[in-house]
Amino acid sequence: MDFALGELQLLPKDFFRLTFAQYNCRVRGYLRREEEKWEHTRLLYGVLYNSNVDEKHRKPANQLVPLRKDRRAMLLAGPVKPGISRDELIARIKKRDNLN
Repeated sequence: MDFALGELQLLPKDFFRLTFAQYNCRVRGYLRREEEKWEHTRLLYGVLYNSNVDEKHRKPANQLVPLRKDRRAMLLAGPVKPGISRDELIARIKKRDNLN
């Protein structure tokens, strides 16, 4: 409830009227917006960093500031562990990240 009243800025009466699915959608939307803010911050940092170092020391922004979505994309694109199907891996990641 702290998250609902704090980060989502819901009033208690609005919080208690939401279904679990509606609340889940609000939480995912909030987390998506937060990730977009970090993506923007990372881009700005990458530009500042790379404009102030030699060309041999330049790095892509995703190496300078790794985000959670980068790790998720790497897991999905990388090799699958023996005995685990790609679909099962995707299902595990979605379950872990609450991405129904």
